[in-house]
Amino acid sequence: MRKSAPPRGMAQLRNRVQELLDERQLSRTELAELTGLPTRTIRRLSRPDSDPLLEPALRISRILQTPLDDLFWLEDDPAVARRR
Repeated sequence: MRKSAPPRGMAQLRNRVQELLDERQLSRTELAELTGLPTRTIRRLSRPDSDPLLEPALRISRILQTPLDDLFWLEDDPAVARRR
């Protein structure tokens, strides 16, 4: 099932979970074990367009030692364009 576009005026949420897993040479299964989250949750959250719940996002942020706002961001955020 394909996700629909966000309502008009709302930005799409983006993330770089998979990019950071690759950089740290961690698998999704290893991240699941380290965070205590199910592998299916990690798989869903590692998609670039996932819309995470706060608790799993915070756990992933802690394990990857990456600030939450550097891991997940709104697509139309001008501050992000300057960081990337």
